[in-house]
Amino acid sequence: MLARALIAIVALLPCTAAAALEFAGDVLATTIGPGRVDLQLAGGPVARVEVVSIDTVRVRLNHTGVLSTRVSGAIAGARPGAPTIVTNLAETAYIVAPSLSVIVRKRPFGVIVLRSDGTAVTRDAVPAAGWDRAGGYAFNRFSIGPDEHVFGLGLRGGPIDRRGRVFYMKNVDAGGYGEFSDPLYSSTPFYYGLHGGRSYGVFLDAPALPFFDVDSQGQNIVTIGAFQPEIDYYVFVGPRPADVARAFGDLTGHSPLPARWTLGYHQSRFGYATQAEYLELASTFRQLAIPCDALYYDIDYLDRLRAFTWHPQNFPSPLALNATLASMGFRRIGSTPAVFRTDDPLWPYLDASAFLLRDVAGRSVVNNIFYGDVSWFDFTRPAARDWYRQRLRLFMMTGLDGLWNDLNEPAASYMTDALYDFGGEARTDLEARNLYALQEVSLTHRAQLDLRPDSRPFILSRSGYPGIQRYAANWSGDTLTSFDSLRVNIQTSISMGLSGQNQFGHDVGGFLGAPSAELFTRWLQFASLTTYFRTHSVHVVPHREPWRFGEPWTGINRKAIEQRYRWMPYLYTLHEEASRTGAPVLAPTFFHFPGDPGTVAQDTEYMLGPSLLVAPVHVEGATTRSVYLPSGTGWIDVATGTAYAGGQTVVVPAPVDRIPVFVRAGALLPSGPVVQHADAPAEPWLALDVYAGPDSSFQLYEDDGNSRGYLRGAFRRTTFTKRETPAGIELGIGRTGTWTPPQRMWRLRFHGFATAPTAVMVGATPLAQAPSEAALEAAVPGWYHRPADGVVLVTMPEAPAPFVVRLARS
Repeated sequence: MLARALIAIVALLPCTAAAALEFAGDVLATTIGPGRVDLQLAGGPVARVEVVSIDTVRVRLNHTGVLSTRVSGAIAGARPGAPTIVTNLAETAYIVAPSLSVIVRKRPFGVIVLRSDGTAVTRDAVPAAGWDRAGGYAFNRFSIGPDEHVFGLGLRGGPIDRRGRVFYMKNVDAGGYGEFSDPLYSSTPFYYGLHGGRSYGVFLDAPALPFFDVDSQGQNIVTIGAFQPEIDYYVFVGPRPADVARAFGDLTGHSPLPARWTLGYHQSRFGYATQAEYLELASTFRQLAIPCDALYYDIDYLDRLRAFTWHPQNFPSPLALNATLASMGFRRIGSTPAVFRTDDPLWPYLDASAFLLRDVAGRSVVNNIFYGDVSWFDFTRPAARDWYRQRLRLFMMTGLDGLWNDLNEPAASYMTDALYDFGGEARTDLEARNLYALQEVSLTHRAQLDLRPDSRPFILSRSGYPGIQRYAANWSGDTLTSFDSLRVNIQTSISMGLSGQNQFGHDVGGFLGAPSAELFTRWLQFASLTTYFRTHSVHVVPHREPWRFGEPWTGINRKAIEQRYRWMPYLYTLHEEASRTGAPVLAPTFFHFPGDPGTVAQDTEYMLGPSLLVAPVHVEGATTRSVYLPSGTGWIDVATGTAYAGGQTVVVPAPVDRIPVFVRAGALLPSGPVVQHADAPAEPWLALDVYAGPDSSFQLYEDDGNSRGYLRGAFRRTTFTKRETPAGIELGIGRTGTWTPPQRMWRLRFHGFATAPTAVMVGATPLAQAPSEAALEAAVPGWYHRPADGVVLVTMPEAPAPFVVRLARS
């Protein structure tokens, strides 16, 4: 049905081309309200166009004649409105706000959104909105420019510019997918447009199998739609990509600040089956000094796949096991699929209580998946939610730090007879499937706060819909094991980062196969510079812990993991900023350089924050990497120190022991000591690399890393401000906040000094020059010039008051 509907829409010519399709006609009546216009259309449809905030317009149209009161759960809450002037004329209505205006066309109905300078954001095609009553879907058509680009749409592979493709979104178990597979595990009906260096966003809040035709017919038309009678979409006016990201996050919720340990390396496997195996695994990590923060229990730990259980023979002492792992610095994550086998002792109770998805006859729906015969929990029934929440809380008391909501598409991909309760207003599987994971993770999040109200919850979810980022991390699911799959996973990371999910990762090495040593290492290097870092695999393939391939691979893999921990201060700061602003931690290069047309096709390199450009190696046997460096700035190869001008493609060395990473000229990049886990005692120092280039600033964020005290103001911000003049360089350092770290040293590294400075001053006090780098460690405060790479090293105790470090050039 869905494929036929899409073919009908994408092949659409004038309305005579498809007799089943109807289009919105003329407006018969208009009613003005605060910031909005309500419209009655010929033939019965109704529409509402409103400015919901200073940068966002909402458009709704329902061909049944009544706007729906249903909500998806995607919207985080009301946003501050904007002052508006609404004008109603015979042919048009206008809504004018300080940063945007809306023209509502009446003959026929259509909407044009403009920025305050008069440039178009979105422009409805003619005809625009339409529907197929028999097919059960509705849609809207936008006109776009011939050189306009479209990005996003969540978990999808392929070129990041989506133009020329059709997408449809149904959350399914999509194991072994390829670059252009569709649909996949999660649905994110949100995209960015880019035209002339200016960006906008469109979010279709329509969970009933939304679809997008991104000009597949080459007619400069984007069609959005869903299998429901109402079209409900939001337009974010931008104009910067960062403005679009903030607006989408303000509307659907920002990713919360994660606990620091969730950003470390995590180890998992479908097949760790005994208590002894976990203890050996943990001991090996610590013996080999390979950092690791978390171990995962896949379903092997359950007793005959029964929910909320531990296998009595294989895991006889879960409390003792988890206490031991905790003492070694490992967090424990338990898989809790929301599925109940029909032979589970809980099933009769859940069936009698109507806590499972039911059919129209009131019977619990039973499917067969690899688990066996199963039923799915109904998270939309209030009494069921209360019961499940208590069970989760009790189960976590066995020693779990986080929960893994797997199989929650639901993994039975075709349940046409299933009804979801939604508090007595039942929805079909077509209407509700895409919301299942969102319903589950919101409950899982609440259960964790019930148990530990001052700890930051951690949830890993395989599926999702906008709003999922408020509660959970996602990953790319059961991927293939190949270099081509690695390339596709780079693409999906870029797209998910752009789509509001700031904790997204992959099964390092690919879930379904046995990677070579080279493939595992290249995948590990890539994943070490993403927003969620976990190795995982199916149980029928060889183990793939970082040491399994022997030397030199063990050392190379350790090096990649250590680099992530070294850059943890930078990563943690990026996540804190994302929690406030919606700025993606990982983004395509166009996000930071929207005016550079060379960035729009870069789908295997990306920015990690504003300072680092990452170019993973995804070709077997490659020892070089071609990289496009965006214009408008210079770039420095982190490994070699080689400087490059922007706006060009370069070929750089990429030996198997490193991943090409470039730092932006002028950047300020914090780092810290390598630790074996995020909460381990660390050497008392922090470092800052200061790169030559434009004046810049960076605000380092710190707190205790685990509690929710930061919400009460328990954090510190240290602001670094760099200014360069012909006479030298100045670095200002100031701090604010109530949280106090242990006393420590600052190690400042100033790049770009071919010759030694004539003086180094802290305030008005000159520092002594050390005779060697080794001597500098014993001569704090002081400085040393390293001629081999042109770096000036400055060490000094952290000071409570603001101060300035000055390096004078000769």
